Amino acid sequence: MLTVFTGLPPTAAGHTMYVNLTDYVPHLRRGATMFFGWGEALPVGGMLGADWLETLKIVDPEGEVRPLDKPTEFLTRVELAKEGTHILAAELRPGFYTIYKEGDQKKHHMGPKTEVQNVESSHYYCQQGKAIFNAGALSDTFKRPVGHSLEIIPLKNPALLREGDMLPVQVLFEGKSVPGYPKLMATYMGFSTTGAFAYAKSVIHGRAEVKISHAGVWYLNVNYRTRPTGDLADKCDEVSYTATISFEVGRSPGSDE
Repeated sequence: MLTVFTGLPPTAAGHTMYVNLTDYVPHLRRGATMFFGWGEALPVGGMLGADWLETLKIVDPEGEVRPLDKPTEFLTRVELAKEGTHILAAELRPGFYTIYKEGDQKKHHMGPKTEVQNVESSHYYCQQGKAIFNAGALSDTFKRPVGHSLEIIPLKNPALLREGDMLPVQVLFEGKSVPGYPKLMATYMGFSTTGAFAYAKSVIHGRAEVKISHAGVWYLNVNYRTRPTGDLADKCDEVSYTATISFEVGRSPGSDE
């Protein structure tokens, strides 16, 4: 039986979205089966409410983009038409997360700080995630930007890497190299079920390298924060962007044969 999504609000309090697949090298005719990771544990810490999704799409090996319906079950089958590397990409609906005091108690408010008093902190959060997978063949799709405000782009196809290799990645913010030195967190399936990461790297001039210390499914996560401007200037203290990506290392079409 498939598990139905429940409606958990995408707060900025330690919950992160990951796009996962049951198989990162699916057979073309069978399609791909995706599910969302949500929370602090990997691959799944909790159920993500489908109503919190802003967009869900797939990019095929030729770069064509197809919008997907929001899933109503935990496991969702995605039909595939072309051999090659695909990208599944999702965005959560952005929103406010404010912590304020009421007497001696801390309260949480899913709205701007202008709606409450005694504010301790207030964020406007944006979360986006991708999964890269290969069906029947490899292609260069993996390095195509999908248009997320913050995005991690591998510069090599992870399927061709082996233990000990380095994976160079580019981190884009609004289509350009991310400013500053945000931390890129990296881990792999089986390292921890509590949300701990194998290691962290500083992103410098929009670039970082991940040492592949283990074969299998990997998860990368980067968070970038800016001062609010424009319409957000008086509604929050900070704008928080989170980008994630998942992929499998050391396994490509035909490698299991």
